[in-house]
Amino acid sequence: MPEVQIWLFEVAILILLAKLLEGVSQKTGIPRVVFFVLLGIIISFISFFSGFKLSNTLEAFATLGIVSLLFLAGLEGSLKYFIRGLKVAGLIALGGVAGAFCCGLLATFLFHIGLVDAFLMGVILSATSVSVTVSTLEELGKIDSREAMLIVEAAVVDDVIGLVLLSFVGAFGENVSPLTIVSIPFIAFLVWYGTAVFASEYMDRILKRIGRLGVIHGVEAFSLSILLILSFIAQEIGLASVLLAYAYGIGMAVHRYFAKKISSAVGFISAIFSPLFFIHVGYKLDLEYLFKVDLLSIIYLVVIIVVLGFLSKIVGCYLASRLMGLSHKSSLIISIGMVPRSEVAMIAATTAYELKLIGADLFAAYLIMVIATVIIPPILLRKIIGGS
Repeated sequence: MPEVQIWLFEVAILILLAKLLEGVSQKTGIPRVVFFVLLGIIISFISFFSGFKLSNTLEAFATLGIVSLLFLAGLEGSLKYFIRGLKVAGLIALGGVAGAFCCGLLATFLFHIGLVDAFLMGVILSATSVSVTVSTLEELGKIDSREAMLIVEAAVVDDVIGLVLLSFVGAFGENVSPLTIVSIPFIAFLVWYGTAVFASEYMDRILKRIGRLGVIHGVEAFSLSILLILSFIAQEIGLASVLLAYAYGIGMAVHRYFAKKISSAVGFISAIFSPLFFIHVGYKLDLEYLFKVDLLSIIYLVVIIVVLGFLSKIVGCYLASRLMGLSHKSSLIISIGMVPRSEVAMIAATTAYELKLIGADLFAAYLIMVIATVIIPPILLRKIIGGS
């Protein structure tokens, strides 16, 4: 069968399965993202035993789905309120990073590893991926809550910090200019902030001119094109694609007429394709590699890494939130919402493994930790928020 027909069939089936699983989610009360990730893991098992591989096109649609979801999250916010809340969100992010490095130091006693290994563990545990959290909060009708805004805003700061730390990982394997390492966070934040300011100051004028052209859905099409271009630029300069998507959304939020008009169109795209992102997260589990190592011999290692993965964010972000005057429940929601790891954590672990800075056992443990932190937090959030 020609490849084009294969990906058409794959995407169609996955979308149908995702919507069926959403129905199961409604019946069971379990967050839909949990079913999406588990479906991806099941497909990964099928792929391993049968040799079947999903086409690369799935990743493209998955990226489209997640950038549209984060763009919608940005539209629910406000650049003015983001700047006002930057102090709180920044300290929450720093709390999570501090918690990660404390857990790295704790690991020196638990595993008898060196300080370099402890530092690498801190780097890998620092990287937050809140896409799962955002989807869960959206499902629960809490996407516009203060906790949701702080989680996404803290994730922005967290990602900038993660870029610096990831640079240090690379610096262990090759000679990197200190000036380059120091400049990364400033460049990243300037690009993010510049995107939000540009959208808030100029996009309404541009979209008014697009609207005068009289083309069908011209405003929506142009806005979506800008969203995809910004996501591409983000990846090219080393940022996660979702960050500039959120920056674009939070900048556009000030233009309420256009924000409402665009959110309707992008919301449809997100509803169709964002589940593919979470399916792809589960599918990325490398079973071929995991089956090559003796899992029984590293059970202790895996359990401790998973526990540290949760404690690093829950304790660090919770304490920071409480210090900023947030309530116990809000602090708990934020700290659990900061637990998921995905792309950046996987990249950090893979980079460290390829540079032979960590062994195969630690690499496998980090992969399992990523999966656990994607699946469990939505369940916890559902119970905490649903019980209110």
